[in-house]
Amino acid sequence: MDKTCVFLDELAEWVSLSPSPPLCHAARQRTRSFNKPSPLAGLLFQASGNFGEWRVAGKPWFLPVNHLAVGCTHHGSASPEPKDSAELWAVAFNLSGVSAFDYLWKSPVRETTQVGDPARLIAAFQKTSNRFVATGNVDPLFIKAALLELFAVARSEFRKSATDIGRRPLAVEQALDWMGDHFHDPEVTLADVADAAGLSMHHFGRTFREVMGESTMTYLRKLRIRHSCGLLQGTALRVNEIARTVGFADPLHFSRIFHETTGKSPRLFRRG
Repeated sequence: MDKTCVFLDELAEWVSLSPSPPLCHAARQRTRSFNKPSPLAGLLFQASGNFGEWRVAGKPWFLPVNHLAVGCTHHGSASPEPKDSAELWAVAFNLSGVSAFDYLWKSPVRETTQVGDPARLIAAFQKTSNRFVATGNVDPLFIKAALLELFAVARSEFRKSATDIGRRPLAVEQALDWMGDHFHDPEVTLADVADAAGLSMHHFGRTFREVMGESTMTYLRKLRIRHSCGLLQGTALRVNEIARTVGFADPLHFSRIFHETTGKSPRLFRRG
């Protein structure tokens, strides 16, 4: 992940020195993506849904939900049309004529990480997108500031991922992966997660708390809330539908936990 942070630092320095905001695209997408081989770089965040198998430089590539990608399209990229509702946040900028990034033709960058704070990341994408769309009415410095803030948030996600993965026991990693696949099931118990990690419930519970700083079920609740944030801002699903989608059998319980976690009700959060 260190090289990703270096790449983001290089992009941030270039943006800071650019006389005008270098953005050529900033939006929330729900349809397929296509970029022919060209000197473009950008960030992608899969907030919800699934675009399936992308083709990047002619090879298969996947961007799972709640994952952030940083990279370039010097060798081209394309996704299929999503079969179901999907939300992808994207920003892109043209590196044409910028010699400092010519190396990307030989060594393209395409790195991904799971996002720990999707609400913060979406807010940074949204701010950048809003200012990009309103270019004529916004001071260019504000657009550059929003883009630099997005870089900073993305960088923190990659750094956190590298640090956390380096110190986690295999059992905890297995549990995190399992919860990422099963958080939508309202019947998940501590025993289920411990079994997936291959440890006794008591041993696993203690280990997870020591490593993650919170209990397994607290982490699971926060994971469900993080996924709900993307659905609230990126879909038209009703609150009770979102509650069921992320693993809450009771919509009222979901609303209470959401408020405790974010400080806002789901409806207020949706309004931004």
